Amino acid sequence: MQESFWTILQNFGAFGLALIILGSGFWWVWKKIIEPQRKDSQEHQEKHIETLNKIIENHNRETSKHIEAEKENIKVLQELNGSLKSHNQKTSSEHQRILDEVKRNKK
Repeated sequence: MQESFWTILQNFGAFGLALIILGSGFWWVWKKIIEPQRKDSQEHQEKHIETLNKIIENHNRETSKHIEAEKENIKVLQELNGSLKSHNQKTSSEHQRILDEVKRNKK
C-alpha cells in the first residue's frame, strides 16, 4: 500500500490549494469588512470619549462656579449672623433696661 510520490503531492496540492483559497477568502473578508468596521468602531469610541471628556470639563467648570458662589453666600450669611447677634444683644439690653424702668415705676 505504498502511494506514489506524485499521488501524495497531488493530494497535498489539492489540500494546499483549498487552504490558499480559504485563506485568501478570509483575508479578503478581514480587509474589506472586518477591519473597516473595527476602525469605524474605534473612531466612534474615540469621538465618544472626547465628547464625554468635554462634558466632564464643562461640568467641573460649572461646579467650580457654584462652589465659589456658595462660598460667597456663606460669607454673606456669616456677616448677617454677626449683625443679627449684635442687634439681638442691643435689643435684649434695651428690653432689659425698659423692664427695669417699669419695675422701678411700679414701686
